[in-house]
Amino acid sequence: MGNGFVLEPVNLALRVYSASTGAPLSVTTALNQFFNQKPGVTRSTPPVFGDFLSDPKCYFDPADQRWFVTVLQIGLNPATADFVAPTHLLIAVSQTSDPRGAFNLFSIDTTDDGSNGTPAHANCPCFGDQPLIGADANGFYISTNEFGLVNFPFNGTQIYAISKSGLQSGAGATVVHINAGPMLLSAGGLAFSVQPATAPSADGNLAANGGTEFFMSDLDFTAGPAIGIRANRLAVWALTNTSSLSNATPLVSLTNVVINSELFVQPPNAAQKHGELFLGDLFHNPLALVASNDDRMNQVVFADGKLWAGVNTALQTQNGPTLVGAGYFIVAPSDPSGTLSASVVKQGYVAVNQENLLFPSIGVTSAGKGVITFTLVGPDVFPSTAYASIDAVNGVGAIHIAAAGQGPEDGFTGYDNPKGVLGVGDVARWGDYTAAVADGDTVWFATEYIAHPATDLTTRTLLANWATFVAHVNP
Repeated sequence: MGNGFVLEPVNLALRVYSASTGAPLSVTTALNQFFNQKPGVTRSTPPVFGDFLSDPKCYFDPADQRWFVTVLQIGLNPATADFVAPTHLLIAVSQTSDPRGAFNLFSIDTTDDGSNGTPAHANCPCFGDQPLIGADANGFYISTNEFGLVNFPFNGTQIYAISKSGLQSGAGATVVHINAGPMLLSAGGLAFSVQPATAPSADGNLAANGGTEFFMSDLDFTAGPAIGIRANRLAVWALTNTSSLSNATPLVSLTNVVINSELFVQPPNAAQKHGELFLGDLFHNPLALVASNDDRMNQVVFADGKLWAGVNTALQTQNGPTLVGAGYFIVAPSDPSGTLSASVVKQGYVAVNQENLLFPSIGVTSAGKGVITFTLVGPDVFPSTAYASIDAVNGVGAIHIAAAGQGPEDGFTGYDNPKGVLGVGDVARWGDYTAAVADGDTVWFATEYIAHPATDLTTRTLLANWATFVAHVNP
């Protein structure tokens, strides 16, 4: 959200809305078209496959009044749709503060097999999964989880730092590529999902050490749900001398420090309230659980001199089942002379008795007043958009429902059918996304929910019935 606009990209389209009325201000545009890529599939006989795009993110820079949109790209075999090299990160930067106007387009090669000037990493050719984005006064930052294209071996986090001025001018800039994955091996594993921070205002960035961009990640190195294996450590990262990114030869330095935190653990899948189904009945499948994925770090904000972030975690209710809740962390970093340290100022858990909270994101004003948003779902609640206030003194306040779900999640990812071409059965992918961002004293947030009954065929597609709710509050 920014300059009176809301820009919403999802897999695989984007649209612009009015922040004041919610009215759409643009047509829905396919991301393949927006980024000048080949269509994912041309439905000819036989079909022809083009470019696979996924995991879009967007950011409005309050200092420079520009919009940034990113997505990952993987080539597809035209006949079989198998992944093929090369792969890329695609970046679009608006030429003005109006997201309906023209964008400058850029591409970063993420193949990392030694071709096209990329480094030669093990297990590659690779792609950059789930690009995460952030910015400070000087640079725009993208963090990816690097996986091989064949059997998906994991190489750890890759960080890309680029001059904002170069991107905004359209001239481009030197890309600093840092292989951050091995930097946590001494702590137990490859770094993953290292979240770059954003700031709520132009004066919220840190100018010390030639400009500093902070990141956060957690240190639960277990793969997949592993109830009983707990983690209690966070990594705080600092990229310093970011003012050099505008130079022909940037000279930046990335360091990290590991600190102790409250316990968090890989979450279980979430039960949802029973209701009428359309697709589930069509394929004779029962109501699906909702996937909470894992406990990787979600969105990070640097505000009021602190880093704010949250994770999914399993929470054991008293005399009840293990459910999904949110763990939050408010951390004070310090790097006065290039020697990074950090400490937890406030931390805690957010939970609703017998229900689940999924994918927390925190937006914070420059004054340190914030909102944490998440999907609320459980045996008594259809997937709903919910939020609570948060600050460094009182922690999290009362939970409010901003948009009540009107039916169960009834999309194809939770079902299988006789031909086995839909979903995986029993567990529905939830979009792994929420977002929250400050605009002055207001915090805007966007969260997935179910807007209409699953059987309302006028408001859903054949294969999905989710929606996104966007709202704002003054915390």
